[in-house]
Amino acid sequence: MYAGVCHYTIGHGSADAFGPRVDAEFVSTRSQEPGFVFFAVDMGSGKVETISIVHDQETADGTDELAVECVRDNLAGFEPVRSEVTAGDMLLNRTASEVCGDAHRRRGERARRRSS
Repeated sequence: MYAGVCHYTIGHGSADAFGPRVDAEFVSTRSQEPGFVFFAVDMGSGKVETISIVHDQETADGTDELAVECVRDNLAGFEPVRSEVTAGDMLLNRTASEVCGDAHRRRGERARRRSS
């Protein structure tokens, strides 16, 4: 397994709006890739970190190229600046299944609070 972490600063809009667009424009196109796992983390102050996990470095390189194209072609309105990319072989992977469900629930609650 291979992981890549990208650091973005959003110049226009919010991380709350950026996340669903990343999901629709990028993640949905990669989700059928065997072993593909993706996280986007709102770090506050317009900063977002993305974490991609794939089977190998070759797949990671292809995923990174598609991410660059997606940002350029579909997310430019957010004026995202990718300041750093780090990547490497996974050393450990352990996730409790309820963790992912909780993250989706909290995101939905946050979106409902914003729209009220």
